[in-house]
Amino acid sequence: MVSRLPVSRFLVSLFAAGIGFAATAAAAKDIPFAKVADWDISRSGDGAKAKCMMVRGYQDADDENASAVAIGTYPGFLVISLGYQGWSHDKGDRTVVLLAGGKVVDRRSKWKADDTQLTGEFPDTLLPHLMGADAIVLRFKDGDADFKIPAFAEAFAALKRCSGTSAEVAAELPSEGRIANYASGHFFEKALKECEVASTGKQRADLEAKLAAMRPEMSPIQAAIDSELGKRFTDPKAPLCPKAEDAASFGTALDQYLALGPDAFAAATARRQDERKAAARPSETRIKVYGMGLIFQKLLGSCEIPTTVRQRAAFDAKLAALGPEMAPVMEEIQGKLQPTFAKPIPELCTAFRDLSDDPQPIVAFTTQTPEAFAGFMDAREAAESAAKSAAKPAETPAPGAKL
Repeated sequence: MVSRLPVSRFLVSLFAAGIGFAATAAAAKDIPFAKVADWDISRSGDGAKAKCMMVRGYQDADDENASAVAIGTYPGFLVISLGYQGWSHDKGDRTVVLLAGGKVVDRRSKWKADDTQLTGEFPDTLLPHLMGADAIVLRFKDGDADFKIPAFAEAFAALKRCSGTSAEVAAELPSEGRIANYASGHFFEKALKECEVASTGKQRADLEAKLAAMRPEMSPIQAAIDSELGKRFTDPKAPLCPKAEDAASFGTALDQYLALGPDAFAAATARRQDERKAAARPSETRIKVYGMGLIFQKLLGSCEIPTTVRQRAAFDAKLAALGPEMAPVMEEIQGKLQPTFAKPIPELCTAFRDLSDDPQPIVAFTTQTPEAFAGFMDAREAAESAAKSAAKPAETPAPGAKL
C-alpha cells in the first residue's frame, strides 16, 4: 500500500508546468504526429479538414545543399513536393522523367516549379513503386536529381494512421494527465542534473526506468514534447531549480512521483493544485468590492464626478493594492462586469448619476477596508430603499373595498 506523502509547493508548481504544456501538445491544431526514422509526420487542422504530411529533410552528401521530400495524400492521389537548395527554377510547369527504385515509372511526369521546389500530383498507383525504393529520381537533360527516401514504407504507414478519423487519431494520443506526468518526470530528470538537490542512486534508476516505460506511448507527440520542454527549460521567468525552502522536500516529492502510477499521480497532484487555487481565492465580499472599484474607476474616467487630485490618487492606490490578490479570479470578474462596461458612456453615467451628487461611496472605498466598505454600501442601499418606500403615496381604497 502506497502511503500518501505530502505534496510540496515545488511538486505542485512542477506538475502545473507539465499540465500547461500537455494542454499545448494535446490541443494543438498543428501537431507532430510521429517520427519514423528521419521522417516527420505531422497533422494540420482538425476534423474533416485535417491534413497529414510526411517530410524528410537532409543535407545532400555531394554538395551539402539542403534537400527535402514532402508527401501528402487525398483520395486516390499522392502529392509530392521535392526541394533542393541548389535549384533556381522559373515559376511554371516542368515535364521530366520520374524514376523510383532505379526504374522509370513516368516518362512525362508533370510538376509545378517555383524556384527551389517542384510539386507534383500523381495517382496513388505510383505508391507500390515507392514502397521498396531508396530514392525518387528526376531525370533532367543535364543530369539526375535524386531524393533519398529510406524507410518510406514505415513512414507512409504512420501517415495513413495520421490521416484516419479524428477519433482514431485521438485514440493514439496519451491523455493530458499522462503527458503531464511524463513531462514532470523530465523536470525531475533535468533538476537532478543541474540543481543542488539530493537524490539516491535508486531514485535516479527508478526515474530513468519510469520515463523509459512511458516513452513508447508518447512517440506520436514526442517531437512536440521535446520542443515544449526546450522552451520551458530555457524560460527565465520559470526557473527550473526549486527554491531553497523547497529543496529539502525535493526527495519526498520525487518519492511520491515514483511511487504512484502516472494516472494516480496526475489525479493526486491535480487535486492538490485545485485545493491550492481554492485556498488562494479571495472572499466573495472582497471580489465584489474590487468589482465595484473597477466600476468606480470607469466612472471617474468617463463621467462628471467631482473628486480632488488627492482623492483620485488615493483611489488608484487602493485599487492597485487589491489587484494582486484578485489575479486568480480576474477573468471571472471581468466577465461579470462586461455587460456593464459594454453600455454606452451616457447610459452608464446616467445609471450612476447619484455619484455626481454624492461621491461619498468612492471616498469610502478608498478609506475603508473592503469588508467595512461592503457594510457601508449595504447600509446605504437599505437606507435608499426605505426612503423610497416612505416617499411612495398611500393607496386610497376603492369605494366598497374591504379594509
